[in-house]
Amino acid sequence: MATLQHYKCPDCLKSFDSDQRLFYSLLDFSKGKIKACQHCDAKLKFYLTFDFGLGVGKSESIVRDVFLPEKNSKRIWKENNNTVEFFPFLVFLEFNSELSVWLPYWHLVKEPGKTVLKYGQWAPNIDLDIFTELIKKASEKGYFANNSISAL
Repeated sequence: MATLQHYKCPDCLKSFDSDQRLFYSLLDFSKGKIKACQHCDAKLKFYLTFDFGLGVGKSESIVRDVFLPEKNSKRIWKENNNTVEFFPFLVFLEFNSELSVWLPYWHLVKEPGKTVLKYGQWAPNIDLDIFTELIKKASEKGYFANNSISAL
């Protein structure tokens, strides 16, 4: 099932469906483009609803922040006659007063005469404590020292 998205106004409590694809909502959020309420002009809160399997069910989370790395040669490449751009998002979510991270990604494929957006199928959603522990363990082994394999 797809990840659902909508907005809620913290002031007048009205809800609004998103008028764009999730990729573009996350891209806008990463650029600081926060939608305003059509009724009272307050900044809307952005919500995502995930439908997890294995008995977890639906979970509605508030999007707290979205990050995307700067464009560089590692994110853009040529494949056949197409240009492919990789969009790896880091999304901080709040669910039941706890933070988690979601790591969705897309590929924007510019083919002759058209552009195709392809969603990455394996986007983990990890509790922030677990994610922090993994980053800490990797950091203790030198993985974030200076981004060089020789530091290891």
